[in-house]
Amino acid sequence: MKKNNYLTISKGGLTVLSCDKNYKGDLVIPNGVTKIGEEAFKDCKDFTSVEIPYSVTDIGRNAFHGCSGLTSIKIPIGVKKIGNFGFERCTGLTHVNIPDSVNKIGRNAFLGCSGLSSVKLPYGLTKIEDGTFSGCESLSSIDIPYSVTKIGKSAFLDCKNLSSIEIPNRVTGIGKKTFKDCTNLTSVKIPDSVWKIGNNAFENCTSLASINIPDGVTVIWRHAFYGCKNITGIHLNHEYPINFSEAFEATDLSKITLFVPIASEKDYRKHPFYSQFGKIVGE
Repeated sequence: MKKNNYLTISKGGLTVLSCDKNYKGDLVIPNGVTKIGEEAFKDCKDFTSVEIPYSVTDIGRNAFHGCSGLTSIKIPIGVKKIGNFGFERCTGLTHVNIPDSVNKIGRNAFLGCSGLSSVKLPYGLTKIEDGTFSGCESLSSIDIPYSVTKIGKSAFLDCKNLSSIEIPNRVTGIGKKTFKDCTNLTSVKIPDSVWKIGNNAFENCTSLASINIPDGVTVIWRHAFYGCKNITGIHLNHEYPINFSEAFEATDLSKITLFVPIASEKDYRKHPFYSQFGKIVGE
């Protein structure tokens, strides 16, 4: 076992096991380390920056959990995995650039990183896991790569500063509470590939004025748009009316204009749910 003034390394320098939680300053992880182990730097609150060598391929579960003083980290090309809760509560982080070598970002990896304003996600990532960016209330910019096919529940919960989101055309479902409490969200692009929108998916998105729901969407679960009190226009592209009433509970439908296929306008006017809308317009 090798030890220096702030961390302990074992197995020939292959795994970081622990750190001195009282160490202040920059953290430099030595060359040769291939894995940053589980809880290796958990609650080391005084690190301000971390330099990770190119030899590292795996950042373990809770590796930097609670490193609230961390303002800068460079994740090198070569890292393939960021574990569950890897950077949870790193409240000082403002920007993260995740290289294209990363193919898995674990659940709640950046949960509660309240200072995080922008993230670059790797091309090739296929899933944004549950809670990945939940509570990142400063997040205003994130590009979701085309390779993503699933966005998990609560993935962007309480991202209050997120103003727009473009969901790639391979995603088939929007999970439960995915964008709940994103109060600054004004623009959402839902692709034709989506068939399901989960419970409370857009609850309390109070800045959302208009939403376009593709005709491939056949399931919208309860309270999906609950509390979206400023929606004035909904575009439904379905030829035949599907009852989505549970999605819009506690919504004043009389203030909303519903846009539907022109050939289906009469059917929507006769429907007991859609007849409650303030105006129905064929387009």
